[in-house]
This record gives sequence, structure tokens and C-alpha cells, in this order.
Amino acid sequence: MPSRFLNAPLKRAGGNSAALWGSGILVGLQFLFTYTAPLLQIFHTMQLDYASWLLTLALAMFIFLAVEVEKWLLRRLGIHRK
Repeated sequence: MPSRFLNAPLKRAGGNSAALWGSGILVGLQFLFTYTAPLLQIFHTMQLDYASWLLTLALAMFIFLAVEVEKWLLRRLGIHRK
């Protein structure tokens, strides 16, 4: 992965359409796996409740923000990663 994506803020990093499509497909498949009755029975799983989804989204947002703050601090302090 080019270093410009590791050091650039999200709004300047641009986008990778293949990665975005792949992520969207994976999210769709995860929803099918989590919420369709036949797959629930085949894999002996159960649906996630709203509290579980909120916890997952909160942790993901925390990690995302932590990485963005780290990049901002490194740029502000003039520290370059190699």
C-alpha cells in the first residue's frame, strides 16, 4: 500500500473503487449470514440485537477516529513514517 494512504487524512486519500465494492459485497453477505433463516439454521447462529450492533459500530468509530488523530498528530509534529 502506498504510504500516501497511510499518512493522508481520509478526505485527501482518494478512493479505491475495488476496495469499496469489495467491502460493500462483504457487508451484504454478512447481513445475509446474520439475518436469513436458512443460513441461521445451517450454521446454528442467531441474529445480533441492536445493542450488539451499537457496540460494534461504537468500537469501529473509536478505532477509526484514533487512527485519524494519530495521523494528524504525526503530521503536526513533523514525524514521517517509513
